[in-house]
Amino acid sequence: MSELVLALDSGTQSSRAIAYDAQGAQVALGSAAHPPLTVNGEGAVTQSPHDVWSALSSSIRSCMARLGSRTADVVAVGLTTQRYTMVPCTADYAPIMDAIHWLDRREGVLDGSLLLRAVSAIPSFGKIFSMSRGHVLKTVEPDVYAQTERYLPLSAWLAVQLIGEAVDTPGSFPGLWPIDPRKGQWHGHDRMANLLAIPRTWLPPLVDAGSALGMVSESCAEETGLSAGIPVVAIGGDKQAELLGAGVVAGEDRIAAISLGTAASVTTLTQKFQQDLGAKIYTVASAEPDAWCLEYMLNRGMWMVTWARRELFRGASFAELEAEAQVTPVGAEGLTCLPRWGAPVASPHERGTLIGFTEAHTRGHIYRAIIEGICMDLRRGLAVLEKQADRSLPILRVGGGGSQSDWVVQTLANVMGRSVSRGGTQELSALGAAMGAAVHVGWFDSYGAAAQQMGSIGRTFEPDSDARLLYDAVYTDLFSTRLSGIGDLLR
Repeated sequence: MSELVLALDSGTQSSRAIAYDAQGAQVALGSAAHPPLTVNGEGAVTQSPHDVWSALSSSIRSCMARLGSRTADVVAVGLTTQRYTMVPCTADYAPIMDAIHWLDRREGVLDGSLLLRAVSAIPSFGKIFSMSRGHVLKTVEPDVYAQTERYLPLSAWLAVQLIGEAVDTPGSFPGLWPIDPRKGQWHGHDRMANLLAIPRTWLPPLVDAGSALGMVSESCAEETGLSAGIPVVAIGGDKQAELLGAGVVAGEDRIAAISLGTAASVTTLTQKFQQDLGAKIYTVASAEPDAWCLEYMLNRGMWMVTWARRELFRGASFAELEAEAQVTPVGAEGLTCLPRWGAPVASPHERGTLIGFTEAHTRGHIYRAIIEGICMDLRRGLAVLEKQADRSLPILRVGGGGSQSDWVVQTLANVMGRSVSRGGTQELSALGAAMGAAVHVGWFDSYGAAAQQMGSIGRTFEPDSDARLLYDAVYTDLFSTRLSGIGDLLR
Protein backbone atom coordinates (compact mmCIF):
# COMPACT_ATOMS: atom_id res chain seq x y z
CA MET A 1 0.00 0.00 0.00
CA SER A 2 1.46 3.35 -1.03
CA GLU A 3 -1.16 5.45 0.76
CA LEU A 4 -0.18 7.64 3.72
CA VAL A 5 -1.98 9.51 6.48
CA LEU A 6 -0.79 12.80 7.93
CA ALA A 7 -0.90 13.48 11.68
CA LEU A 8 -1.09 17.11 12.80
CA ASP A 9 -0.10 17.52 16.44
CA SER A 10 -0.08 21.03 17.88
CA GLY A 11 1.12 21.08 21.48
CA THR A 12 2.15 23.72 23.95
CA GLN A 13 5.65 24.38 22.65
CA SER A 14 5.60 23.26 19.03
CA SER A 15 3.58 21.86 16.14
CA ARG A 16 4.39 18.78 14.08
CA ALA A 17 3.18 17.23 10.83
CA ILE A 18 4.14 13.58 10.40
CA ALA A 19 3.29 11.26 7.51
CA TYR A 20 2.76 7.59 8.42
CA ASP A 21 2.30 4.42 6.44
CA ALA A 22 0.05 1.48 7.40
CA GLN A 23 2.82 -0.11 9.48
CA GLY A 24 3.12 2.98 11.66
CA ALA A 25 6.47 4.02 10.21
CA GLN A 26 7.25 7.73 9.98
CA VAL A 27 7.78 8.51 6.33
CA ALA A 28 8.34 12.26 6.66
CA LEU A 29 8.25 14.84 9.43
CA GLY A 30 8.05 18.61 9.67
CA SER A 31 8.07 20.59 12.90
CA ALA A 32 8.26 24.19 14.07
CA ALA A 33 8.52 25.77 17.51
CA HIS A 34 5.92 28.22 18.77
CA PRO A 35 7.07 31.65 19.93
CA PRO A 36 7.16 31.98 23.74
CA LEU A 37 3.85 32.27 25.55
CA THR A 38 2.88 35.67 26.92
CA VAL A 39 2.95 35.42 30.72
CA ASN A 40 2.44 37.93 33.50
CA GLY A 41 2.48 37.74 37.27
CA GLU A 42 -1.29 37.60 37.67
CA GLY A 43 -1.58 34.07 36.33
CA ALA A 44 -2.35 35.24 32.80
CA VAL A 45 -0.97 33.05 30.01
CA THR A 46 -1.94 33.77 26.41
CA GLN A 47 -0.86 32.55 23.00
CA SER A 48 -1.37 33.95 19.54
CA PRO A 49 -3.44 31.50 17.47
CA HIS A 50 -1.84 32.99 14.35
CA ASP A 51 1.57 31.95 15.73
CA VAL A 52 0.31 28.40 16.20
CA TRP A 53 -1.11 28.23 12.68
CA SER A 54 2.09 29.68 11.28
CA ALA A 55 4.07 26.91 12.97
CA LEU A 56 1.61 24.21 11.94
CA SER A 57 1.35 25.31 8.31
CA SER A 58 5.13 25.58 8.15
CA SER A 59 5.37 22.04 9.53
CA ILE A 60 2.96 20.77 6.87
CA ARG A 61 4.90 22.45 4.06
CA SER A 62 8.15 21.00 5.37
CA CYS A 63 6.65 17.52 5.60
CA MET A 64 5.19 17.79 2.09
CA ALA A 65 8.55 18.92 0.74
CA ARG A 66 10.19 15.87 2.28
CA LEU A 67 7.55 13.61 0.75
CA GLY A 68 8.38 14.96 -2.69
CA SER A 69 6.56 12.95 -5.32
CA ARG A 70 4.52 11.15 -2.65
CA THR A 71 2.44 14.16 -1.55
CA ALA A 72 -0.55 12.79 -3.46
CA ASP A 73 -0.29 9.58 -1.42
CA VAL A 74 -1.63 11.41 1.66
CA VAL A 75 -5.30 10.38 1.79
CA ALA A 76 -6.38 11.79 5.17
CA VAL A 77 -5.30 14.12 7.95
CA GLY A 78 -5.74 13.49 11.70
CA LEU A 79 -5.83 16.62 13.90
CA THR A 80 -4.96 16.68 17.60
CA THR A 81 -4.06 19.71 19.69
CA GLN A 82 -3.49 21.05 23.18
CA ARG A 83 -6.76 21.33 25.07
CA TYR A 84 -8.54 24.11 26.96
CA THR A 85 -6.84 26.90 25.01
CA MET A 86 -9.70 29.19 23.93
CA VAL A 87 -9.86 31.79 21.15
CA PRO A 88 -12.49 34.60 21.40
CA CYS A 89 -13.57 35.41 17.83
CA THR A 90 -15.90 37.49 15.71
CA ALA A 91 -18.64 35.75 13.75
CA ASP A 92 -16.22 35.11 10.87
CA TYR A 93 -13.65 33.49 13.20
CA ALA A 94 -11.24 36.44 13.40
CA PRO A 95 -9.51 36.40 16.82
CA ILE A 96 -10.38 39.43 18.96
CA MET A 97 -7.43 38.77 21.27
CA ASP A 98 -4.80 36.10 21.83
CA ALA A 99 -6.04 32.73 23.06
CA ILE A 100 -6.47 32.18 26.80
CA HIS A 101 -4.00 29.34 27.25
CA TRP A 102 -4.65 26.16 29.17
CA LEU A 103 -1.82 27.16 31.54
CA ASP A 104 -3.71 30.36 32.42
CA ARG A 105 -4.67 30.23 36.12
CA ARG A 106 -6.94 33.28 36.32
CA GLU A 107 -10.41 32.86 37.74
CA GLY A 108 -13.67 34.60 37.00
CA VAL A 109 -16.00 36.35 39.39
CA LEU A 110 -19.23 34.44 39.90
CA ASP A 111 -22.32 36.59 40.02
CA GLY A 112 -25.80 36.52 38.60
CA SER A 113 -28.38 33.84 39.24
CA LEU A 114 -29.41 32.43 42.60
CA LEU A 115 -28.45 28.95 41.33
CA LEU A 116 -24.94 30.12 40.45
CA ARG A 117 -24.50 31.73 43.86
CA ALA A 118 -25.68 28.51 45.51
CA VAL A 119 -23.28 26.40 43.46
CA SER A 120 -20.35 28.72 44.22
CA ALA A 121 -20.99 28.35 47.97
CA ILE A 122 -19.55 24.83 47.72
CA PRO A 123 -15.75 25.46 47.58
CA SER A 124 -14.82 22.78 45.05
CA PHE A 125 -17.80 23.58 42.80
CA GLY A 126 -17.13 27.29 43.11
CA LYS A 127 -13.56 26.69 41.97
CA ILE A 128 -14.71 24.68 38.96
CA PHE A 129 -17.24 27.28 37.85
CA SER A 130 -14.89 30.21 38.45
CA MET A 131 -12.36 28.59 36.11
CA SER A 132 -14.91 28.36 33.31
CA ARG A 133 -13.37 30.09 30.33
CA GLY A 134 -16.59 32.07 29.99
CA HIS A 135 -16.36 33.57 33.48
CA VAL A 136 -12.63 34.18 33.07
CA LEU A 137 -13.09 36.08 29.81
CA LYS A 138 -16.06 38.02 31.18
CA THR A 139 -14.07 39.07 34.27
CA VAL A 140 -10.61 39.82 32.89
CA GLU A 141 -11.57 41.09 29.41
CA PRO A 142 -15.13 42.44 29.65
CA ASP A 143 -14.81 44.48 26.44
CA VAL A 144 -13.65 41.41 24.52
CA TYR A 145 -16.45 39.36 26.07
CA ALA A 146 -18.98 41.90 24.84
CA GLN A 147 -17.62 41.62 21.28
CA THR A 148 -17.28 37.81 21.21
CA GLU A 149 -19.55 35.91 18.83
CA ARG A 150 -17.58 32.66 18.64
CA TYR A 151 -15.51 31.10 21.44
CA LEU A 152 -13.42 28.33 19.95
CA PRO A 153 -10.92 25.85 21.35
CA LEU A 154 -7.67 26.05 19.44
CA SER A 155 -8.57 22.79 17.70
CA ALA A 156 -11.74 24.30 16.18
CA TRP A 157 -9.93 27.49 15.18
CA LEU A 158 -7.26 25.42 13.43
CA ALA A 159 -10.06 23.49 11.72
CA VAL A 160 -11.15 26.82 10.22
CA GLN A 161 -7.70 27.19 8.69
CA LEU A 162 -7.77 23.63 7.36
CA ILE A 163 -11.35 23.17 6.15
CA GLY A 164 -12.83 26.67 6.19
CA GLU A 165 -15.27 26.22 9.07
CA ALA A 166 -15.26 25.64 12.83
CA VAL A 167 -16.11 22.02 13.68
CA ASP A 168 -14.86 19.98 16.63
CA THR A 169 -15.30 16.79 18.63
CA PRO A 170 -16.28 16.24 22.30
CA GLY A 171 -12.73 15.18 23.22
CA SER A 172 -11.56 18.77 22.73
CA PHE A 173 -13.65 19.89 25.71
CA PRO A 174 -12.24 18.63 29.03
CA GLY A 175 -13.64 20.13 32.19
CA LEU A 176 -17.05 21.74 32.54
CA TRP A 177 -18.93 22.76 29.38
CA PRO A 178 -22.61 22.93 28.36
CA ILE A 179 -22.27 19.44 26.94
CA ASP A 180 -23.90 16.10 27.67
CA PRO A 181 -20.73 14.03 28.25
CA ARG A 182 -22.54 10.73 27.74
CA LYS A 183 -24.02 11.63 24.36
CA GLY A 184 -21.24 13.97 23.19
CA GLN A 185 -23.73 16.66 22.26
CA TRP A 186 -24.41 20.21 23.43
CA HIS A 187 -27.24 20.41 25.93
CA GLY A 188 -30.60 21.21 24.38
CA HIS A 189 -31.24 23.85 27.06
CA ASP A 190 -29.40 26.98 28.12
CA ARG A 191 -29.14 26.39 31.88
CA MET A 192 -25.57 25.08 31.94
CA ALA A 193 -24.45 27.54 29.26
CA ASN A 194 -25.77 30.40 31.39
CA LEU A 195 -24.07 29.04 34.52
CA LEU A 196 -20.77 28.94 32.61
CA ALA A 197 -21.27 32.33 30.89
CA ILE A 198 -20.75 30.66 27.49
CA PRO A 199 -23.69 31.13 25.11
CA ARG A 200 -24.28 28.01 23.05
CA THR A 201 -24.18 30.07 19.85
CA TRP A 202 -20.49 30.73 20.52
CA LEU A 203 -19.55 27.04 20.32
CA PRO A 204 -18.83 24.92 17.23
CA PRO A 205 -20.87 21.98 15.98
CA LEU A 206 -19.61 18.60 17.14
CA VAL A 207 -18.88 15.34 15.33
CA ASP A 208 -17.88 11.99 16.79
CA ALA A 209 -14.23 11.10 17.16
CA GLY A 210 -13.07 9.33 14.03
CA SER A 211 -15.48 11.27 11.81
CA ALA A 212 -14.47 13.88 9.28
CA LEU A 213 -14.44 17.46 10.50
CA GLY A 214 -14.54 18.41 6.83
CA MET A 215 -12.32 18.40 3.76
CA VAL A 216 -9.09 20.28 3.15
CA SER A 217 -10.04 23.57 1.51
CA GLU A 218 -8.58 24.97 -1.68
CA SER A 219 -6.98 27.87 0.22
CA CYS A 220 -5.37 25.50 2.74
CA ALA A 221 -4.12 23.28 -0.08
CA GLU A 222 -2.55 26.27 -1.76
CA GLU A 223 -0.85 27.38 1.46
CA THR A 224 0.36 24.00 2.71
CA GLY A 225 0.77 21.65 -0.25
CA LEU A 226 -1.93 19.26 0.95
CA SER A 227 -4.37 17.91 -1.62
CA ALA A 228 -7.72 19.70 -1.54
CA GLY A 229 -10.71 17.51 -0.75
CA ILE A 230 -9.05 14.93 1.53
CA PRO A 231 -10.74 14.45 4.93
CA VAL A 232 -9.52 16.06 8.15
CA VAL A 233 -10.42 13.55 10.86
CA ALA A 234 -11.57 14.48 14.38
CA ILE A 235 -9.26 13.04 17.04
CA GLY A 236 -9.69 15.28 20.09
CA GLY A 237 -7.08 16.45 22.55
CA ASP A 238 -3.44 15.44 22.64
CA LYS A 239 -3.84 13.38 25.82
CA GLN A 240 -6.51 11.23 24.17
CA ALA A 241 -4.38 10.87 21.06
CA GLU A 242 -1.41 9.88 23.22
CA LEU A 243 -3.53 7.21 24.92
CA LEU A 244 -4.46 5.75 21.53
CA GLY A 245 -0.85 5.97 20.35
CA ALA A 246 0.19 4.01 23.44
CA GLY A 247 -2.14 1.21 22.37
CA VAL A 248 -4.84 1.76 25.00
CA VAL A 249 -8.02 0.87 23.12
CA ALA A 250 -11.47 -0.44 24.00
CA GLY A 251 -11.13 -3.88 25.55
CA GLU A 252 -7.60 -3.28 26.87
CA ASP A 253 -8.80 -2.65 30.42
CA ARG A 254 -5.57 -3.42 32.29
CA ILE A 255 -3.43 -0.66 30.77
CA ALA A 256 -2.77 2.88 31.95
CA ALA A 257 -0.79 5.43 29.97
CA ILE A 258 1.45 7.93 31.74
CA SER A 259 2.31 11.18 30.03
CA LEU A 260 5.45 13.02 31.12
CA GLY A 261 4.64 16.20 29.25
CA THR A 262 4.28 19.85 30.23
CA ALA A 263 1.32 18.56 32.22
CA ALA A 264 1.80 15.03 33.51
CA SER A 265 -1.06 12.57 33.68
CA VAL A 266 -2.06 8.97 34.16
CA THR A 267 -5.00 7.84 32.04
CA THR A 268 -7.01 4.77 31.17
CA LEU A 269 -9.98 4.00 28.93
CA THR A 270 -13.49 2.94 29.85
CA GLN A 271 -16.49 1.97 27.75
CA LYS A 272 -18.83 2.69 30.67
CA PHE A 273 -19.37 6.37 31.36
CA GLN A 274 -18.51 7.40 34.90
CA GLN A 275 -17.78 10.72 36.52
CA ASP A 276 -15.95 11.78 39.68
CA LEU A 277 -17.92 14.70 41.13
CA GLY A 278 -14.98 15.42 43.42
CA ALA A 279 -12.95 16.34 40.31
CA LYS A 280 -9.90 14.25 41.23
CA ILE A 281 -10.44 12.34 38.00
CA TYR A 282 -11.56 13.97 34.74
CA THR A 283 -13.82 12.12 32.32
CA VAL A 284 -13.21 13.13 28.72
CA ALA A 285 -14.49 11.66 25.46
CA SER A 286 -11.72 9.54 23.95
CA ALA A 287 -10.21 9.46 20.48
CA GLU A 288 -12.18 6.25 19.96
CA PRO A 289 -15.96 6.56 19.61
CA ASP A 290 -18.21 5.32 22.44
CA ALA A 291 -15.42 5.36 25.02
CA TRP A 292 -14.09 7.78 27.61
CA CYS A 293 -10.72 8.62 29.09
CA LEU A 294 -10.39 8.70 32.86
CA GLU A 295 -7.55 11.12 33.64
CA TYR A 296 -5.60 12.09 36.71
CA MET A 297 -3.87 15.33 35.85
CA LEU A 298 -0.80 16.97 37.36
CA ASN A 299 -1.13 20.48 35.95
CA ARG A 300 2.58 21.22 36.19
CA GLY A 301 4.43 18.06 35.24
CA MET A 302 7.73 18.25 33.37
CA TRP A 303 7.08 21.99 33.24
CA MET A 304 8.63 21.83 36.72
CA VAL A 305 11.95 20.78 35.23
CA THR A 306 12.01 23.73 32.85
CA TRP A 307 10.93 26.08 35.65
CA ALA A 308 13.68 24.85 37.99
CA ARG A 309 16.35 25.22 35.33
CA ARG A 310 15.15 28.72 34.45
CA GLU A 311 14.55 30.07 37.95
CA LEU A 312 16.92 28.11 40.22
CA PHE A 313 19.76 26.74 38.09
CA ARG A 314 20.40 29.35 35.44
CA GLY A 315 23.14 28.26 33.09
CA ALA A 316 22.91 24.56 33.97
CA SER A 317 22.01 22.11 31.22
CA PHE A 318 19.46 19.35 31.70
CA ALA A 319 22.25 16.81 31.24
CA GLU A 320 24.31 18.40 34.02
CA LEU A 321 21.37 18.49 36.42
CA GLU A 322 20.41 14.90 35.70
CA ALA A 323 24.00 13.70 36.16
CA GLU A 324 24.19 15.46 39.54
CA ALA A 325 20.81 14.06 40.60
CA GLN A 326 21.82 10.50 39.77
CA VAL A 327 24.65 10.50 42.30
CA THR A 328 22.37 11.59 45.15
CA PRO A 329 20.57 8.93 47.23
CA VAL A 330 17.04 7.72 46.60
CA GLY A 331 14.71 10.03 48.47
CA ALA A 332 17.07 13.01 48.08
CA GLU A 333 18.11 12.64 51.74
CA GLY A 334 14.74 13.73 53.04
CA LEU A 335 14.06 16.56 50.57
CA THR A 336 10.52 16.28 49.21
CA CYS A 337 8.88 18.13 46.35
CA LEU A 338 5.11 18.49 46.42
CA PRO A 339 4.51 19.50 42.78
CA ARG A 340 1.49 21.74 43.28
CA TRP A 341 2.74 24.77 41.36
CA GLY A 342 -0.64 24.56 39.64
CA ALA A 343 -3.17 23.48 42.27
CA PRO A 344 -5.68 20.79 41.22
CA VAL A 345 -9.34 21.75 40.97
CA ALA A 346 -10.19 19.23 43.70
CA SER A 347 -7.74 20.90 46.12
CA PRO A 348 -7.50 24.58 45.12
CA HIS A 349 -5.86 25.51 48.43
CA GLU A 350 -2.73 23.44 47.78
CA ARG A 351 0.57 25.05 46.81
CA GLY A 352 3.88 23.77 45.53
CA THR A 353 6.48 23.04 48.18
CA LEU A 354 10.07 21.91 48.59
CA ILE A 355 10.36 20.75 52.19
CA GLY A 356 13.06 19.10 54.27
CA PHE A 357 16.16 21.18 53.47
CA THR A 358 19.45 20.75 55.33
CA GLU A 359 22.87 22.23 54.70
CA ALA A 360 23.85 18.99 52.92
CA HIS A 361 21.44 19.47 50.03
CA THR A 362 22.74 20.46 46.61
CA ARG A 363 21.08 21.31 43.33
CA GLY A 364 21.36 17.60 42.45
CA HIS A 365 19.18 16.82 45.46
CA ILE A 366 16.67 19.47 44.40
CA TYR A 367 16.51 18.13 40.85
CA ARG A 368 16.06 14.57 42.13
CA ALA A 369 13.35 15.70 44.55
CA ILE A 370 11.43 17.37 41.70
CA ILE A 371 11.54 14.23 39.52
CA GLU A 372 10.63 12.01 42.47
CA GLY A 373 7.80 14.37 43.43
CA ILE A 374 6.29 14.17 39.93
CA CYS A 375 6.57 10.37 39.95
CA MET A 376 5.07 10.06 43.42
CA ASP A 377 2.17 12.31 42.54
CA LEU A 378 1.52 10.06 39.55
CA ARG A 379 1.66 7.02 41.86
CA ARG A 380 -0.99 8.70 43.97
CA GLY A 381 -2.98 9.40 40.81
CA LEU A 382 -2.75 5.78 39.68
CA ALA A 383 -4.26 4.65 42.99
CA VAL A 384 -7.09 7.17 42.63
CA LEU A 385 -7.62 6.06 39.02
CA GLU A 386 -7.75 2.36 39.93
CA LYS A 387 -10.32 3.11 42.62
CA GLN A 388 -12.47 5.14 40.22
CA ALA A 389 -12.19 2.54 37.44
CA ASP A 390 -12.73 -0.29 39.95
CA ARG A 391 -9.96 -2.38 38.47
CA SER A 392 -6.23 -2.92 38.66
CA LEU A 393 -4.06 -1.29 36.00
CA PRO A 394 -0.85 -3.34 36.15
CA ILE A 395 0.41 -2.49 32.64
CA LEU A 396 1.99 0.97 32.43
CA ARG A 397 3.10 2.71 29.25
CA VAL A 398 4.82 6.07 29.18
CA GLY A 399 5.28 8.86 26.65
CA GLY A 400 5.88 12.58 26.52
CA GLY A 401 9.07 14.60 26.51
CA GLY A 402 10.20 13.43 29.94
CA SER A 403 10.13 9.80 28.81
CA GLN A 404 13.16 10.42 26.61
CA SER A 405 15.32 10.20 29.74
CA ASP A 406 16.18 6.64 30.78
CA TRP A 407 16.87 7.83 34.34
CA VAL A 408 13.48 9.54 34.65
CA VAL A 409 11.60 6.47 33.39
CA GLN A 410 13.64 4.18 35.64
CA THR A 411 12.79 6.43 38.58
CA LEU A 412 9.12 6.24 37.59
CA ALA A 413 9.28 2.41 37.52
CA ASN A 414 11.00 2.36 40.91
CA VAL A 415 8.43 4.70 42.47
CA MET A 416 5.47 2.85 40.94
CA GLY A 417 6.92 -0.53 41.85
CA ARG A 418 5.81 -1.79 38.43
CA SER A 419 7.24 -2.34 34.98
CA VAL A 420 6.95 0.72 32.74
CA SER A 421 7.20 0.40 28.96
CA ARG A 422 8.18 3.27 26.73
CA GLY A 423 6.44 3.64 23.40
CA GLY A 424 8.31 2.71 20.28
CA THR A 425 8.14 6.39 19.26
CA GLN A 426 8.46 9.69 21.09
CA GLU A 427 5.50 10.99 19.07
CA LEU A 428 2.66 9.05 20.67
CA SER A 429 0.10 11.85 20.19
CA ALA A 430 0.88 12.09 16.49
CA LEU A 431 0.79 8.32 16.15
CA GLY A 432 -2.63 8.24 17.80
CA ALA A 433 -3.89 10.89 15.38
CA ALA A 434 -2.53 8.82 12.49
CA MET A 435 -4.32 5.71 13.81
CA GLY A 436 -7.61 7.61 13.93
CA ALA A 437 -7.15 8.80 10.36
CA ALA A 438 -6.19 5.28 9.24
CA VAL A 439 -9.38 3.78 10.68
CA HIS A 440 -11.43 6.54 9.05
CA VAL A 441 -10.13 5.77 5.55
CA GLY A 442 -10.65 2.03 6.01
CA TRP A 443 -7.14 0.74 6.46
CA PHE A 444 -8.36 -1.09 9.59
CA ASP A 445 -11.78 -2.20 10.77
CA SER A 446 -11.13 -1.33 14.41
CA TYR A 447 -8.92 0.86 16.60
CA GLY A 448 -7.51 -2.28 18.17
CA ALA A 449 -6.36 -3.51 14.76
CA ALA A 450 -4.82 -0.10 14.02
CA ALA A 451 -2.97 -0.07 17.35
CA GLN A 452 -1.70 -3.61 16.82
CA GLN A 453 -0.41 -2.87 13.32
CA MET A 454 0.85 0.71 13.68
CA GLY A 455 1.95 0.78 17.33
CA SER A 456 5.03 -0.64 18.95
CA ILE A 457 6.59 -0.96 22.39
CA GLY A 458 10.14 0.18 23.05
CA ARG A 459 12.24 -0.52 26.11
CA THR A 460 10.61 -1.85 29.28
CA PHE A 461 12.01 -0.62 32.60
CA GLU A 462 11.79 -3.01 35.54
CA PRO A 463 11.74 -1.61 39.09
CA ASP A 464 14.92 -2.07 41.09
CA SER A 465 13.96 -4.11 44.15
CA ASP A 466 16.04 -2.08 46.64
CA ALA A 467 14.94 1.27 45.24
CA ARG A 468 11.34 0.09 45.21
CA LEU A 469 11.40 -0.64 48.94
CA LEU A 470 13.01 2.70 49.69
CA TYR A 471 10.45 4.55 47.61
CA ASP A 472 7.59 2.72 49.33
CA ALA A 473 8.85 4.17 52.60
CA VAL A 474 9.47 7.64 51.11
CA TYR A 475 5.99 7.68 49.59
CA THR A 476 4.25 6.64 52.81
CA ASP A 477 6.37 8.41 55.42
CA LEU A 478 7.36 11.59 53.61
CA PHE A 479 5.43 12.40 50.43
CA SER A 480 1.90 11.44 51.54
CA THR A 481 2.35 12.77 55.08
CA ARG A 482 3.79 16.07 53.92
CA LEU A 483 1.21 16.52 51.15
CA SER A 484 -1.57 16.05 53.69
CA GLY A 485 0.12 18.29 56.25
CA ILE A 486 0.82 21.14 53.87
CA GLY A 487 -2.73 20.85 52.54
CA ASP A 488 -4.16 21.16 56.07
CA LEU A 489 -1.87 24.12 56.79
CA LEU A 490 -3.02 26.01 53.72
CA ARG A 491 -6.68 25.02 53.82
